[in-house]
Amino acid sequence: MYELPKNIICRDNQEFNKVYSLGRSYVNNQLVVHVLKSDKIKGKVGFAVGKKIGNAVIRNRIKRMMREAYRLCRHEINSEVSMILIGRKALIDAKCDVVIKAFKNICVKAKILRN
Repeated sequence: MYELPKNIICRDNQEFNKVYSLGRSYVNNQLVVHVLKSDKIKGKVGFAVGKKIGNAVIRNRIKRMMREAYRLCRHEINSEVSMILIGRKALIDAKCDVVIKAFKNICVKAKILRN
């Protein structure tokens, strides 16, 4: 089974807050992505889903899909950016390919893809 290395997943509250406050946000119907270009926490990624979206089962499913979308597109993303992906209500009934497409769309908007 393929998974993300533990050292690139953002779990620290201070790192989340730094990306939220200093980073730039990009939005589409399915995702909100906060992007920060910084040397201190470069290459980190965090995943979040609000409690208004649904119960724990639904929120964890959305986070799993976002992790998979990031894992599949990770090699195309600039390695010096940190980001936080936030799932929105449109992802409740979505399939994984919809999440991947939405994530790639936001990466193009944010101009964080490698050439």
